[in-house]
Amino acid sequence: MKRMWSSALLGAALLACSQPAPPETAAPAVVDTAAVVAGATDLWAKWAVADTAEDLAAFGALMTEDARFDAKGMPPIVGPAALQTAVADLYKQVDYLEASATPTMTVAVSNELAHQAGTYMERYTMEGKKGEMTDYGRYAAAIVKGEDGQWRWAYMMAFVDSTVTKK
Repeated sequence: MKRMWSSALLGAALLACSQPAPPETAAPAVVDTAAVVAGATDLWAKWAVADTAEDLAAFGALMTEDARFDAKGMPPIVGPAALQTAVADLYKQVDYLEASATPTMTVAVSNELAHQAGTYMERYTMEGKKGEMTDYGRYAAAIVKGEDGQWRWAYMMAFVDSTVTKK
């Protein structure tokens, strides 16, 4: 009986040794939160410049090819070409004087993906209206870093909370 147990243990040990080792899992990449936040900040700076310069090409370059933009009062916009068309129509009626965004939360999911929420402001004049107007709103976005190292919106939802007319 003792010999049977010894043989069984030896057999189990040999079987265990003959099994391939479980694959080693790579350690997760360390997320460089500061670099992600800097990339998102740069994206917003580019938006402010494109918006006030009314630069359609620069505006479209801020989105991924399959990005979606949802704004209150507008149908969903998918892709840079659709965004450029929508913005071109706005630029015919509106002259943007100033634009800024203030993130209130940035979550660095990885070194190539961030989720962000915050507030924005756009100051402008509008054809047929007297004086300057300022829109204050909120946004939520998914921002991705492309293979070219540039950060772009993959998704953006924005809506105006209030509009103030300067007299």
